[in-house]
Amino acid sequence: RAGLRLAIVFAAFAGLLTVTGCLGRSPEVKRYVLGVDALPEMASRGPGLAVLIEAVRLPTHLDRTQIARRGLGGEVELDEFHRWLGGFGNNVIRGVEAGLSRQLGSIRVVAYPTRAPFSFDYRVRVHVDDLILDAEGGLIARIRCAIVPEEGEPQLFALEERIASVGHSTGPLVQSPEPVLTDLSKRLAHPFQAVHAAQGHAPPCSPLCTSPA
Repeated sequence: RAGLRLAIVFAAFAGLLTVTGCLGRSPEVKRYVLGVDALPEMASRGPGLAVLIEAVRLPTHLDRTQIARRGLGGEVELDEFHRWLGGFGNNVIRGVEAGLSRQLGSIRVVAYPTRAPFSFDYRVRVHVDDLILDAEGGLIARIRCAIVPEEGEPQLFALEERIASVGHSTGPLVQSPEPVLTDLSKRLAHPFQAVHAAQGHAPPCSPLCTSPA
């Protein structure tokens, strides 16, 4: 009887461990990247220009790996099981770098940090105030940029828009920032086009250059 009781206790303990293991298993975490599916068409607005995309500045709710959504009343929801590979900021830089390189037609557009063996004609500073899905399923985009030459005054640039009806599922949410970054790259390229046309002289632009509608 003692042996039977020991066998029953052992079987029950083994079953408990199995159930606990099943219940404690976490869902698989999925990771995503930006700047792959919506690159702008190739152009030659500044071939040969060397441009550094500096580290992007993000608000606290976006400066993380978890994909963020904005709920009602200012609440921010963070998805623990759907994350940006390398963080959201690095993905934004990657998208701007790839897009601007294609627009300028220059292979010397690189992102921070870099060990590029050449000096830079310009630096681009990107400040993302918002790039997040709102409670109604639309994407809010508020981005400020500065194009800083080695000499002369910086050119300031602002983009603000809302893309309606993106949806609430993860797939459209992951893809929704890409058209914004493509648009940003195209608009950023315009001052560089003026530089190239003027054969290296500073772009004829006022200190505040607002993006076209």
